[in-house]
Amino acid sequence: MAATRKTTGAAMPRPSQLLLGMHYTKTVSFDEERARTVFREVGDRYRMGVGFFSGVRRIQPQHLYTPAELKELGGLELANWFFFLSISQRGGLNSDDSIRLTRAVWDRRPDLFNPPQAAALSPREIRRAILGVAAEFYPKISGATGGGSLSFKLREFARHWRLNAAALDAHWGGDVRNVFTEPRTFEEYFLLIDRGSQKSPKQNPRGFYGMRRKIFSLLIFWLIEFELVSYFRIPLVVDFHVLRALIQLGVLQVNWKPLGRGNPKIEARLRPRALRQYPAVHVHETLINQVIGWSCDFLIRENLSPFDVGNGLWNLSRVLCASYYGNKSESVRRFDPEARKWHNVTAKLVNSAKLNRVSAWPKNYRDLCRYCPFERYCGLAIPAGPYYDWGQNVNAGEHVVYPGREATLGGIPWYDLPINLTRRRNNTVWDGRLPKATVIGKKTREKNLPTDQLTLTTRRGRCLVR
Repeated sequence: MAATRKTTGAAMPRPSQLLLGMHYTKTVSFDEERARTVFREVGDRYRMGVGFFSGVRRIQPQHLYTPAELKELGGLELANWFFFLSISQRGGLNSDDSIRLTRAVWDRRPDLFNPPQAAALSPREIRRAILGVAAEFYPKISGATGGGSLSFKLREFARHWRLNAAALDAHWGGDVRNVFTEPRTFEEYFLLIDRGSQKSPKQNPRGFYGMRRKIFSLLIFWLIEFELVSYFRIPLVVDFHVLRALIQLGVLQVNWKPLGRGNPKIEARLRPRALRQYPAVHVHETLINQVIGWSCDFLIRENLSPFDVGNGLWNLSRVLCASYYGNKSESVRRFDPEARKWHNVTAKLVNSAKLNRVSAWPKNYRDLCRYCPFERYCGLAIPAGPYYDWGQNVNAGEHVVYPGREATLGGIPWYDLPINLTRRRNNTVWDGRLPKATVIGKKTREKNLPTDQLTLTTRRGRCLVR
């Protein structure tokens, strides 16, 4: 019988249901043979820059938007930049956009990234500073979304910003690198800074607010990548993109349940009737922690790099999976009369059963899936819309190979051809110093603007890129 590992409190399958090469937990299972195949190849391809990966390494957002001055300084200033940047990566947000906005905050208010100075401010002052920068960054938004990609629970976020700066200053010498001075495992480091979602802050005054395992792993990922702390074994950074890749490629199996109507506090955010029977899985902290725990153990056992594997999976989903027509969704606008605010809510998914005909696909479809070396394993379509709206990964149907795909050139597989793909076209960015007119939407006519960075495309004030 296959050797399996049981997590505390997990309900294991009956012996007759156990499969070779599978790792079981209470709610999910992992195909370790598939993981071994995919992780090794995706890690090698990312590290060597083969095929699609030849162009993605230079557009990683932590490299694009980290201030050049901090990269040159390194050390304390750069480490604390990544500390505050990591705590901004919460909720359902676009990482490029939130990192760009945080960079703009640094340009205007670098004192917010200095622990003793930030600790001396009030949460209201921090919130108003973010709103002020966002007003320039997003000139067309206001009200509850006035903080742009940092709007989610902005009052709480500003309070956490100050409390974390105070904890960093009082207990870690104002330097996040001091957390990692003694050799420990990932989980042991996490317990040092974990306040616990149900614990009184007094139980761990050294801990940080809003930093669970996902955000903590992201912080460590950046600190090691920029050689700010010594290397040690870490798990995958499990965000929507890595989770989608693991599920679509058959590495992770989850328990699907009907999406249902949901029970939101705002009636305008109810899930449309047409979507309620789609299989879905709620992306909650327990699920994230299960994947993090398994990946940390698996990567150590297989001697695989979390940086190569993690970056490879993340970029596959972020660029190639995001372009797949079956992963698209359409939204409707609903008005909340109490808050006097409009909400965009996912209302329609692509019917995969009709995709066996070329006529069902968009004209001039780019078919970027042909550049994916793992399409043979891809079994599902998981659009981003329901995740960003409700925290749900929805199974929209089978992955369908584009029926109009052209033959390869000279017998070379598409996925071995070197190409330069970025997440979005028309790559420009506001870096916190350019005029407001260059911020959103239209191509700027200003000269000497950066062309190697990314912009958020909008139309009529609505985001079209998830």
